[in-house]
Amino acid sequence: MNKKKAIETTGIINNGKVIYLDVDLPLINNSKVKVTITGIDKDGEWMALASQNPALQDIFSAEEDIYTLEDGKPFNG
Repeated sequence: MNKKKAIETTGIINNGKVIYLDVDLPLINNSKVKVTITGIDKDGEWMALASQNPALQDIFSAEEDIYTLEDGKPFNG
């Protein structure tokens, strides 16, 4: 199995189908790629979506709320 390198960049979607990337990709032309699209939300909508994700529900349980403001030491670095 070939080890593939992930490439992360930004771009713009035009007409709901064409993606224009901000950088040139170091790939062979017409090669197949796997694409995951994550929108960049300036209003914090991603946080609301994350809070509804079942995989993250444990962090909202009372059992996970174990620290207070008095725990730890301040970091001033």
